[in-house]
Amino acid sequence: MPLLILVILVGAILLIPKTAEGFVRGQAVTLQVESIEDFGCVLRSDAARAWNEMKSDAAAEGVTLTPKGPNSAFRTHEQQETMLAERPDYAAQVDHSPHQAGIAVDVDLTKSRALDWLLTNGPDYGWHPLSSSGAKKEPWHFEFLGAPT
Repeated sequence: MPLLILVILVGAILLIPKTAEGFVRGQAVTLQVESIEDFGCVLRSDAARAWNEMKSDAAAEGVTLTPKGPNSAFRTHEQQETMLAERPDYAAQVDHSPHQAGIAVDVDLTKSRALDWLLTNGPDYGWHPLSSSGAKKEPWHFEFLGAPT
């Protein structure tokens, strides 16, 4: 049984697994995941740490970075199947999505200055505006390519 992280939200308790079954280029992998604090979302641990640091630094500049919703970061196989069925022009093939690898966030761009801040500063944290999965380009889709050297 995987270890669980207990996250307490106002009026709710969520149990978030510390590991998750993800997929990288169609191959099942076990990911170490951590919370990014919004909607119960998690990412691969290194991506989550970079996201949380970036989010904190953006907030210090008055910019809010948050996912669009509960399926906007790591996705399970079943969640990606649903996304592909609902948005076939945008969603990557099941088990080939960077969301399933725990390295992608669909960012809520309705927050003031979020896109401009991410385009300017995101690469400093390893976050880039792209789609490595071959899905249609989405301006809200950012992927973690690793910490800059």
